[in-house]
Amino acid sequence: MYEQQKQKVSKLFSEDLKGIALIEALERQKGEFKEEPIVKNSFILEYLLKEVLDESSVSTCEWMDESAYGGLLSALLSNDVDKLRALFAIQSYCHSLNFPRLPTNVPLITTLFQALYEKNFMEGEIFVDLWKEDEKEDNGKRKALIQTTAWLLEVEQDLDQEEG
Repeated sequence: MYEQQKQKVSKLFSEDLKGIALIEALERQKGEFKEEPIVKNSFILEYLLKEVLDESSVSTCEWMDESAYGGLLSALLSNDVDKLRALFAIQSYCHSLNFPRLPTNVPLITTLFQALYEKNFMEGEIFVDLWKEDEKEDNGKRKALIQTTAWLLEVEQDLDQEEG
């Protein structure tokens, strides 16, 4: 089943499309993704991170620009469930790399989460109320929490200031 899903998603990225052209390709393939085996949006994101981008380009977050894969991200992150699954896909990706730190000593997972937040792909509540509070301990959740704690506190403070 995994290989079938991978084949479907690899077709999406096979023409090296970006920006609007990639979103159009996603729209054309959506019907196929809904057929068994179903391809979830988080699987597409995880495939992008592991198979399409190299580790150095992931860490710059330039791939999130609208002209690259930002439009695709917007299309994939259309609701809170998809956003939460995307965070778990990023967590899984970082876990597969043993939660690396960048040359600046900032954890990769923190950099990716922060970029998603700052580029308005996700609201702070997704990180604080949904991801952080989810009690699943798989794919390195404890290590992910340790690496993102300081940043999550900043997000919580931002949210408190918005409410107050």
